[in-house]
Amino acid sequence: LTPTGMEFIPEGPHDPKTIAREAAARQPPSTLGEAELKGAGEQYFKSGTFPPGMGRGTQGSPDRNAVIAKAYDIAAERNVDPAELPKRWQTFKSEQTAITRFESGKQGDIIRSLDVATDHVGTLRELASALKNGNYPMVNAIMQRLAEATGSPVPTNLSAASQIVSTELLKAIGIAGAGGVEDRAKIQRIFASDRSPDQILGAIDDVARPLLVGQLKGLRQQFGQATGLPLDRFEERLLPATREWLKGEGHGAKPAPAAAAAPDKAAAARKWLQDNPNDPMAPAIRKKLGIP
Repeated sequence: LTPTGMEFIPEGPHDPKTIAREAAARQPPSTLGEAELKGAGEQYFKSGTFPPGMGRGTQGSPDRNAVIAKAYDIAAERNVDPAELPKRWQTFKSEQTAITRFESGKQGDIIRSLDVATDHVGTLRELASALKNGNYPMVNAIMQRLAEATGSPVPTNLSAASQIVSTELLKAIGIAGAGGVEDRAKIQRIFASDRSPDQILGAIDDVARPLLVGQLKGLRQQFGQATGLPLDRFEERLLPATREWLKGEGHGAKPAPAAAAAPDKAAAARKWLQDNPNDPMAPAIRKKLGIP
């Protein structure tokens, strides 16, 4: 029986389905075009939300009803249980929140800081390698590039460059919350001002690179799990050199074999001195070559 004591007949005049169907029939038709309705239906299917500006109240009811109906049609076409849609909408909302955090929130700040530090450490590695191989023309170019990247004065030697980069590295791991007091003290120690090119290369390959790459890989995994996006979307946000570090390539790779060095380092150094007699590095290079 119905609440009023009348006999209930399925699909009869008192069946809620019949009442809803008749109420919908009395409403004016939707004003949405086919393409607009399809797009709005896709949005509602994915997020449970209507497009911005869709009419509210009685006036917008026909459009909203049409969009909901289209969304449920899409669900049926894709073999999605309509009862699962609210759960999908919640997942979508969580993923959008995560995307915002990785773009402009704390995670985004951490990624950008680690990205820049990785690039600068890689540049320092290029500098140490060039000094080791006696490629002095390349040394000047790298120092200029490092100064432009960090906003610091052009370093005149490896020690000055190391201090600039180690400061950037410590700042990045501090923002990321990586490492403890001992780890940071170790970084300051291994990038001290009296280190040789080989020592700097070792410090980068054995300490700085694993630390930075480890942090970035962890963030990449978090990004994929939280946003539901493919991992290459994370890597697209990084500088090209940082992407190479994640792949184990580029200036993050191990030092090249000695055979790859210039065949005559002394001759290259003397030629460089002839072309750059007043360069700040010239006295140290003359001393190394035994030139008065």
